[in-house]
Amino acid sequence: MSPSPKKSLWSETLVACQKCLAIDRRFVQELDQRLQKDPAPDPLDPALWENFIAVRRDIFDYTALNLRVLAKDQKDPERLDALSLEESQIKEELLTSLTEMAALEEKLTSYLADNLTLLKETIDDLAKGQTLFSGYASLETQPNPTRLDSLA
Repeated sequence: MSPSPKKSLWSETLVACQKCLAIDRRFVQELDQRLQKDPAPDPLDPALWENFIAVRRDIFDYTALNLRVLAKDQKDPERLDALSLEESQIKEELLTSLTEMAALEEKLTSYLADNLTLLKETIDDLAKGQTLFSGYASLETQPNPTRLDSLA
């Protein structure tokens, strides 16, 4: 294989990764701003998270595919020796971007885990209360007529 297609694959992967990283940064920043401004809007709103995932899905998949191809190429000792200075710099930038992406993903995962735990606890409490409410709902709402006669 000639070096130029690999060089362009490294560059394309870096560009895609940086686009994905920019989306991650923007989402984390918007989420933080939402929580600071007004915690009342639901930060767990499924539409919010679905839009984030949809926006980055294709570019993330493209980046992952390119990384798999480049990783296979890195197993070849001859190819490792043939990395140009420019490819090495691109590789370093790519690793830096991926490290930041991983940190942002970890922050989002932690945020979701904490909030989904709270949501689960709320649902569990509601389920426990539902039994109590069901019991009250089955009670007669008016006293029976014989009781009314005896009280009169």
